[in-house]
Amino acid sequence: MLTLATLKAHLIERGSASLGDLALALDADRIAVRQALERFEAKGCARRLQGCRTCAGCSLCGGTGEEVWEWRDPAVPPEPAGRHPDGAVRLSERTIR
Repeated sequence: MLTLATLKAHLIERGSASLGDLALALDADRIAVRQALERFEAKGCARRLQGCRTCAGCSLCGGTGEEVWEWRDPAVPPEPAGRHPDGAVRLSERTIR
């Protein structure tokens, strides 16, 4: 059942998840899940990872190009995208080595 509380708990537990995974886990329609996520996004608690509408090869979506969302603490500012000191590419808050 989709409630904001269950969506929040699931996303906090996983850290990030695709829209399809969230809809399946919560037995909910993708549109309803996206609307709930957008509500959290407006509050700064969740965000859609960059490049996930079309596959960017990051492997978070399993190569499907599906939206991937992550939970974030609104009190902690996100790190900027760019190169990590050890040479890894930094996309949003995830480092890809």
